Amino acid sequence: MDLLFLRSDLEAQGKQETIEYAIALNNQAMLFYSLGRIQEAHDVNVQAGLVASYTLNTTDKDYFPFMVNKALIMREMGELVAAESILTDVKTRKEKKLGKKRPEYARAINHLSAIRLEMGKLEEVEEMQAHALKIYNKEFGQNHPATAKIYYNQAVFYIHQNRYPEAVEALKLAKRIQEYTLGKYHNDYLETLSLLGSVYDLMGNRSGAYEELGKLNDAILEQVERYFPAMSEAERTKFWSNSQNFVLNYFGFHLKSTDQTWLTSMLETRWATKGILLQSAKKLKEGIMSSGDSTLINSYEEWMTARADLARYYSMPKRTVFSQGVKLDKLEERANELEKDLSQRLGSKLSSNVGMSIQDVAKQLGPKDVLVEIIRTQKNELLGGEANYLACILRSDASIQIVDMGEAGDLEGRSVKFYKSSIGYNVADNRSYGIYWQKVDEALGDVNRVYLSVDGIFNQVNVATLRKEGERFVIQDRNLVRVNSGLSLSNANEKIQLKSAFLVGNPNFGDQGTLAPLPGTEKEIQLVQNLMSKHSVQVQSLIGSQASEEKIKGMSQPSLLHIATHGFFEADEHNAIVLSAGFDGIKKKSNPLLRSGLMLVGAEDGMAKKSSGEENGILTAYEAMDLDLQGTELVILSACETGLGEVSAGEGVYGLQRAFQIAGAETIIASLWKVNDEATQELMTLFIQNLFLNKSKQEAFREAQLAILEKYEKPYYWGAFVMMN
Repeated sequence: MDLLFLRSDLEAQGKQETIEYAIALNNQAMLFYSLGRIQEAHDVNVQAGLVASYTLNTTDKDYFPFMVNKALIMREMGELVAAESILTDVKTRKEKKLGKKRPEYARAINHLSAIRLEMGKLEEVEEMQAHALKIYNKEFGQNHPATAKIYYNQAVFYIHQNRYPEAVEALKLAKRIQEYTLGKYHNDYLETLSLLGSVYDLMGNRSGAYEELGKLNDAILEQVERYFPAMSEAERTKFWSNSQNFVLNYFGFHLKSTDQTWLTSMLETRWATKGILLQSAKKLKEGIMSSGDSTLINSYEEWMTARADLARYYSMPKRTVFSQGVKLDKLEERANELEKDLSQRLGSKLSSNVGMSIQDVAKQLGPKDVLVEIIRTQKNELLGGEANYLACILRSDASIQIVDMGEAGDLEGRSVKFYKSSIGYNVADNRSYGIYWQKVDEALGDVNRVYLSVDGIFNQVNVATLRKEGERFVIQDRNLVRVNSGLSLSNANEKIQLKSAFLVGNPNFGDQGTLAPLPGTEKEIQLVQNLMSKHSVQVQSLIGSQASEEKIKGMSQPSLLHIATHGFFEADEHNAIVLSAGFDGIKKKSNPLLRSGLMLVGAEDGMAKKSSGEENGILTAYEAMDLDLQGTELVILSACETGLGEVSAGEGVYGLQRAFQIAGAETIIASLWKVNDEATQELMTLFIQNLFLNKSKQEAFREAQLAILEKYEKPYYWGAFVMMN
């Protein structure tokens, strides 16, 4: 805030072309850089360099910091050639202007050596590092953060040369300096711990690796506890995108582990961090609405209004927003500040997930129950290797077994395309079971109920639909229960009491013919309504011209929300649907919740930019987050591909299902592929009937799927929908 205030103050004084203003911009750019907001850092840095050029010659030594910072940002953006060119130029200029003994020169050659390392250009790297270290030791002493950074870069060079003992010694020096000067929560210190642990692992020193990576893991969790409550969701997302890689590397270390103490620590960390952004968003809403604090609730409603305004403007063409004199950046800043204020007032309630021990979770498992927690690890860019998937199997005796499920590249590439194609073309799939489930299945042994917590590509593969050639489907032999993590076992087999239902189907999209009408969904809604009425459930149905975006936004906490319409997720941000609806390209790219949604009344006009009202007939996931679903026990999204979205390791799917979870829904049923109308009607009707037979949600859903399987054997008909608690 001080930097923003300084910049605003200089602008108010009309000093936008002064060196003071250029320095303020440069500092702000590096703040964005440190927060991982690289595009913003780049944009502000470009502006800073332009302003600096008004008063400084580009050969002036005071202009060099602008160039060096630009190179650092370009490196982070992957523009290594450009970054190298800038720093080579800076090195030459500084050498002529200042000589080769000044700290400014040392900084330039240190950064240049790091970039050349990344590019695989090892010539002169060791010499440049040694020269920079000599200057820093003389100018700053041996306990300066800049000196530590050189030791770290030396270690990276030694790793490239397979000189691991020398790398360890350099990292130990860097670690000592950083712990003393920066503290245990600084990103540089954490990077050093991560690399030191990884090098120990390469050398076969598993206990040394576990010690360093354990310290790293503890520091990350403490960071979350300290900093999450003071952040907005956008800031938490940026923060976690940097920190999460450390945690994913920590998980990957356990791929070959058998030590139960280590595995226990790893799995408990998984539960503390899985879906941490989703949970903090849910906790914010739940904490406010349950507080009874009218002032807090009023502030929340003000924030909701700001978000609704943003959602409306995001859906408009940029020229329309501009013509109305709307400044989106100011609205975004206002919404961000309102959210930060709410987060700070709720405090520690927004930090990491509620801690539960392995023993606590194991007690909830029966003798023939297991929890299978699937984890996608992260590739270590410095040390090579691949990202992997592993499965942690937890049994009722609290023992943990690791199954290596293979490299992510294979599972996320041709294999998943084959799985989806087999489903779409209704052909037998004799491969996918062996790829996605056989190793786990064989490790399970004689168990029946499998609580399954998925990650990464497993959000797009319904394990229940897999089978060996000529044998039964997994759903027929295993009672699969999807859960978010081991923390949600207690909710997985709940029964529900339906008191009210809000049903939506067959919206009147328009008369242009760009969206096919859905008469089958109207029949589906009528069948569900009849069932509800027989059991004295209060029902509101919206069919045809009544199925509007406005009415859905106006509903309040139904027990069941059932929406049967067209759904969409645009993996490509340049796709015609969201572009034609007017969404700003940059916002779409950065926020996948603007690229998934449901089509409602008037959606064709919305797609053609002809909507005249405040609503355009397209309910995006971004808008769905603000629906009033606190206390809603079940949401059924009976539409095509409503379970799809942008997958984030450890965080789930950014799409409709996430939006409805944040809105408050306890359980969501969504689809992974285009569905058959007749089979879907039967599935949903059987499911609702089973609920009224006093069966749990999971039991009712599985039995409905098995019944459809008997009639339509191919997974296309019965396997599209998954239930998520």
